[in-house]
Amino acid sequence: MRVCYISNSFKEHDHKFLSKFSEKNISTFAISMSKTILSEDYKFDNIHYFELSAYYPKLSKQLLSSSFLKLFLYPLWFFLAYRLSVQIINKSKPDILHGGYVPIVGFLCSIINFRPFLLMPWGSDILIFPDKSFLHNLFINKIISKSDAIVCDAEVVKKKILEICPYDNPLEVFPWGIDLSKFKKYNDESIIRKYSLQKSVVIISTRNHEKIYGIEILLEAFSILNKKSPSAKLLLLGSGSLTDNYLEFIKKDNLEDSVKIIGRVPNLDLPIFLNNSDIYVSTSFSDGTSVSLLEGMACGLPVVVSDIPSNNEWINNGENGFIFSKGNSKDLSKKLLHLVKDRKLRLKQSKINQNITSFRADWDKNFTTLQKVYNLLYNN
Repeated sequence: MRVCYISNSFKEHDHKFLSKFSEKNISTFAISMSKTILSEDYKFDNIHYFELSAYYPKLSKQLLSSSFLKLFLYPLWFFLAYRLSVQIINKSKPDILHGGYVPIVGFLCSIINFRPFLLMPWGSDILIFPDKSFLHNLFINKIISKSDAIVCDAEVVKKKILEICPYDNPLEVFPWGIDLSKFKKYNDESIIRKYSLQKSVVIISTRNHEKIYGIEILLEAFSILNKKSPSAKLLLLGSGSLTDNYLEFIKKDNLEDSVKIIGRVPNLDLPIFLNNSDIYVSTSFSDGTSVSLLEGMACGLPVVVSDIPSNNEWINNGENGFIFSKGNSKDLSKKLLHLVKDRKLRLKQSKINQNITSFRADWDKNFTTLQKVYNLLYNN
């Protein structure tokens, strides 16, 4: 079986899929629309990579240089992406075309008009983008209708797809899952020692610093919490366009001794940080199944997450974590304070979350759903 896999980002989720393709010896032609070159350390020897940034490096630099240039160069960039993709498809002659994020790569695949075409939404492309306007909804509708099958990572995404477009082709849901051999609970205090967090209750967020993830809500909640429980400490992993804003907030609220912005951490090192923490928190305004959440749960952390449908597929409020009212920093601070003060409850929820992830979030098991869809498309 030969698969042409196209993505616009080639970040951690793409790496997860390509790792499995490599492991399963699926002949894969991976096309990256990212504006930056992939690190060689991030590639697999038996995957054939094609990068637009390598073919058109000058255009990539111009796209990154200013908003004004982006307005004029994006159509050219998309045309070149289309041309390169068609060339690779014609030469490689894949059996399946696999593409997502929907408004970018999904659209690209739909106009290439190769069959069979497997569409893979990422979350916000289905949960947020179509609601911007009637035209946005119509645009996504047309892309969905062009696909021969869809795989998504949460029931809420499936439900939204069916609201946008009546769909009779295969539509499968499976959490993208995690590597349970890496994300598991173990004893390690290296981060605690490094940042002098002894005798602290460590709260951790691993989401990036962009508007959709609502880190400002967490900072507001922690500012309230800090006054009631000075032993609580906050680690912010990730980075993004709002990092400077968060640094300013921390300084303004005199939280430098209680909040540490660690920055972006390689996925390989995430389990160490999670195992040096006591509570995982996510303030995201929208998500499919959050892999970050599953990673925290697998490492035995009780969680406090925003009240969005995908989180409710994993968290029973009060049983294995807490759900707080989306965007409500006061409610979040109350839920965090509850866990900070109740060590026995944290230990109880820790065991439950380890059991849930071992049963539902094993990437080795969940990947078989995609293989079944591939076989269905290949044999039809």
